[in-house]
Amino acid sequence: MPSIGQIIHPAKLPVMLSIAEVCDRLCLSESTVRRAIRDKCLASHKFGRVHRVSEADLAAYVASCRGEAGHD
Repeated sequence: MPSIGQIIHPAKLPVMLSIAEVCDRLCLSESTVRRAIRDKCLASHKFGRVHRVSEADLAAYVASCRGEAGHD
């Protein structure tokens, strides 16, 4: 992990999604996605007042929501 102030090459930055993009990918409402972030179920990065979710964090969230077969 780079230290503070170290320049990161743009190709090494993770792909970051907006709340709206997460909603579109998961077919969820904005309030559901924001609640998952607030409840710390979905990791996000906050830049000022704007939240972004990395594709890796979104994949981890989706995997964590998977239930066992035959269970609701």
